Amino acid sequence: MTNSGSCLPPAAEVVYRTLVGCGPLAPEELAGSPACADVDVKAAVQALEEVGLVDWTDGRAVPRPPFAALEAIATTRAREAAAARDLAQSLSELWSARTGTGTYLEVLQTEEECEAAQKALIDGAVEEVCALSIGPVGEAAARPRPTVMHGFFESIDRGVRYQVVYGGAVLREPEALAAARLCIEAGEQARVCPDVPVNLTIADRRLALVSVPGGQQRRRDMIVVRPSGLLEVLLTIFGSYWRTATPLTAAASLDGEPYQGCRELLGLLAAGLTDDAIARELGVSERTVGRRVARLEEVLGASSRFQLGLQAARHGWL
Repeated sequence: MTNSGSCLPPAAEVVYRTLVGCGPLAPEELAGSPACADVDVKAAVQALEEVGLVDWTDGRAVPRPPFAALEAIATTRAREAAAARDLAQSLSELWSARTGTGTYLEVLQTEEECEAAQKALIDGAVEEVCALSIGPVGEAAARPRPTVMHGFFESIDRGVRYQVVYGGAVLREPEALAAARLCIEAGEQARVCPDVPVNLTIADRRLALVSVPGGQQRRRDMIVVRPSGLLEVLLTIFGSYWRTATPLTAAASLDGEPYQGCRELLGLLAAGLTDDAIARELGVSERTVGRRVARLEEVLGASSRFQLGLQAARHGWL
């Protein structure tokens, strides 16, 4: 699985953690710290300054609380994703006005046609499949049961790579999460983003399927997109979501912990409270606090509490 796309280089995180642990330090003091022995301190501090995580007082680098800065970064990333969607809409309108229904575009309106197109795309994939998946939407009784896409395992066996960004609903729907876990265990690279706007599947950068709500009581319509400027736009949109999404592991789950409880715990962490103080505030044991933090780190693909703050802000959990 590839990197989660953090906004900070690893060296900058090392320096920030050192400053939080030791207090304000001059550059030479940072350079002499054992934790920073192999770090380019000047470049790391500059990276922290650029995102508002460090100030200077009397020649010493002073760490700033992380969550406000990380929320600003998350907002910027969200604007970039929105800009990509706006570009797709604009170019689609241009295409419609100038070319009508070109040979690179086809609209499917029956469920049989949609299923056949999905099967043909997966069966014909040679190198890679990239996808955005909204996850379960609408009333449970009215939607199909979440399952692994037909032909997925066979394509994995013949060496096709999968990169999939799931909507946040996947984490809240046990059957959908179970299906995603099977895919991840088989080798799929998966990430999760709370605001995936469309179901999109692209095979080998040459063929895309876009599912949209159907009219006249149809569950969905499907747009087939072949090599064209529109296909390039769809690839750009997928790339934007992939870069900002959080890795999803086969073990990812909230284990039924209420969302509000997660929000409260993250808020106390953001305030800088120790685990002991958080335990007293929540009326639980310190061990329980550590277990809940570890579970949140697992769900959000974070390897440290610093990264947990970044991912939580990125997903609007704060």
